[in-house]
Amino acid sequence: MNVKLAIISHPLTGPIFRELVEEKKLNDSVLYFEATFGNLCPILATIREEKNIDVIVTAWGHAAFLGDLNIPVVLIKVTSFDLLNAMSEAKRIDRQVVVMRYGTPFENLSCYSELVDMKIVSDCYMDRQDAREKIDRYFRFGYRTFIGTSLMCDLVSEMGGKAIYIYSKDSISQALDNALQLAHSRREEIEKREQFRLIVEHSGMGIITTDKQGVCVLVNSKAEEMLNMKRSELTGRKMKSFWPISKLAESLAHGEPYTQQIETIHRKQYLVDYIPTIVNKNPSGCMIVFQDFATVQKAERTIRQNLYDSGHFARYQFCDIIGQSQEMRKTIHLAKLYAQNDSTVLITGESGTGKELFAQSIHNASGRKGKPFVAINCAVFTEHLLESELFGYEDGAFTGAKKGGKPGLFEMAHEGTLYLDEIGELSLELQSRLLRVLQEKQVRRVGGHNLMPVDVRILAATNRDLNTMVLQGKFRQDLYYRLNVLHLKVPPLRERPDDLPHLIKSLCAKYGVADQADEIVSELLPRVQQYGWPGNVRELENTVQRLVVVKQGESFSEEQSLSDIIFYDLSIGQLTFTSSSDNSQQGVSLVKSDKTEYPNLTEFKKQNEREMIHQVLAKCNGNKTEAARYLGISRATLWRKLNF
Repeated sequence: MNVKLAIISHPLTGPIFRELVEEKKLNDSVLYFEATFGNLCPILATIREEKNIDVIVTAWGHAAFLGDLNIPVVLIKVTSFDLLNAMSEAKRIDRQVVVMRYGTPFENLSCYSELVDMKIVSDCYMDRQDAREKIDRYFRFGYRTFIGTSLMCDLVSEMGGKAIYIYSKDSISQALDNALQLAHSRREEIEKREQFRLIVEHSGMGIITTDKQGVCVLVNSKAEEMLNMKRSELTGRKMKSFWPISKLAESLAHGEPYTQQIETIHRKQYLVDYIPTIVNKNPSGCMIVFQDFATVQKAERTIRQNLYDSGHFARYQFCDIIGQSQEMRKTIHLAKLYAQNDSTVLITGESGTGKELFAQSIHNASGRKGKPFVAINCAVFTEHLLESELFGYEDGAFTGAKKGGKPGLFEMAHEGTLYLDEIGELSLELQSRLLRVLQEKQVRRVGGHNLMPVDVRILAATNRDLNTMVLQGKFRQDLYYRLNVLHLKVPPLRERPDDLPHLIKSLCAKYGVADQADEIVSELLPRVQQYGWPGNVRELENTVQRLVVVKQGESFSEEQSLSDIIFYDLSIGQLTFTSSSDNSQQGVSLVKSDKTEYPNLTEFKKQNEREMIHQVLAKCNGNKTEAARYLGISRATLWRKLNF
C-alpha cells in the first residue's frame, strides 16, 4: 500500500530529514518542502493540488499556519532527552539560558535548572515581531544563549547571540515513524470505508441506517429507487414518518435483530431485516435491509427451477411414504427426528424398500430444505469415474478430462445433502478419501492442489451388512463409525403385510387405474400375501404395472393373465412361496407344490422365462416390440433372453 507524506521543514532541519528519508527508503513516499516561519502560502497551494497526501510532518511553528487542509498533522515532539542535550551544550557556553518557542512556553523547566545547575528562563512568542522584541529584551538583561525552534534561532543568530536548535535526529525520526503508521492506518480506513460504500450502494437491496432516536442517517441508491424518494428527502427524517415503526422500535429498545419480517410500505410488500448497531453493549442505531417481496419469491422460484432442471432436488416428503403398519410408523417417526439433526445418517434395508424415499424426505424436513439434494449410486461407476464424480477434477487431470475441469458432487451439494446409495460398494481407496472429506469438511479435486471447504450433510444407504464387511476387512471401521452416527433401518415388505392394500391402491393411482383399485386389490391380495417379496416395494410395483398393462390386452383370459403373465417370475400356479425364518435377508422359501425341493433356481427361472416369452410372442403374432411392451422389458432384453 503506497502512502504519501508531506514534510514541511525549516532549513535547519532539512539535512536531518533528507538523511532520514534515505535511511528509511522513503523517497517514493515523501514530498519535501522547506520554508521559514510564516512563509507557507506557496506550499499550501501545492499540497491542495496534490490531493493524495495522507499525513503532514512538521514542527510546532509551521503547524499553526496549515489552516483547513483537512489532513492529519504529526508534530516533531521535543523530548526530555532533547532538552537535556540542548542545555548541556548551552552550559558549555553560559550559565544562564532562555528556552523559547512559538505559541506556549515549555513547562516544568525548574527541575532541569537544578539538574544542570543553570539559570533557565522559559518563554514564547506569537509572531516574528514579538520574538524579536523579547530576544532584544533578554539581550539587555545579559542573556546571550538561547534554546528554541527555527524562527528564534534565525533571529538570535542575526542579533549576535548563540542559538541552539532544540530538535534532535531521534525526535525527527520518531515523528516520521509515527506519520508512516498513521498514514497506513488512515489509508486502510479510507479503503474500508470505500469498500463499505460500494457494498451498500451495489448490494441489490435497499439499506437504511438510523441513529438511536430512529432518525434516518444513511440511504443507499437501491432504497431511493424502491421507495421512490430521494435520499435528501429521507436523511434526517424520523423513520416513523415513512416507515412502519413497530419492529424498528423493538430492535432499538432491546438491541435484538428481527429478520425475515414482511412490511408494507406505500401498498407494497418488502422482506425486511432489522439489525441493531451495538456499541459498548448498548444499541446505538439500526441498519434496515429490505427487498421487494415479489422479487424474492421470483428468485426462489428460479432457484427451485434450476435445481429441478439439474436434477439436484428432493421430490419426496414423509407424506409420500405409504405405510400404516406399526413398523413403518416407527421408522417414519425416527426419520423425522433425524431430520432435525445435521448428523450423518446410515440407512439400511433390502433392495426396493424405499431407502432413497426416506433420504429425500429427511432432506425436505431438515434445515437444508430448498438447498441441493445430490444423489449418486456408488455401484454403477468404476472406481476412477466415481472418484471424479464425487470430488471433481481440474483441467487436464486425465485423458479426456473436460476443458476447464468439472465440479464434483460434494461441491454441487454445498449447503445441501449428498446421498450416497450403495455405499458398501466403495473401494477401500475411495473409502479413505471419503473419510478425509467427512473429517476435514474440505475437498480437493482430482489433479488439483487447492482445498475447498464444503458444507454438506451425508445420507448413506446400503443393502449390505457393513458390520460384517468391517470384520472381513472390506470396509473401513473408522468410516463405518463416521457414517453410522444415526441409523435408520427400513423394514422389508414381508414384515409389513398390512401395508399391501395401501401400496397396491397407490400404485393403481400412479398407473391411471384408480377406479379399478378395489378390484385389483381383491384379485391380487390373496396371491401376494403368500409371497415373501425379495424385491420389496419395487417388485410389487413391477407386478402391479404388469397387471395394468396385461388387463388392457384383449387376447388374454383373466386366469391366464394372472397366472402366466403377471407372475411368470414367481410361477404362482406351480409353486408356493412362504416366509422362511432361516433367511432374514430374503425371507423366501421356494418349493414345488408337491413339497419336493427344486434343484436349480437359476435354470428354473430361465426355462420359465423362455416358455412365457414364447407364449406372449404367439399371442402377439411374433411382434417382438409388442411382446416386449406386454412383458415390461426392452426389445434388447427380449432378444437376449431368447438367444442366451
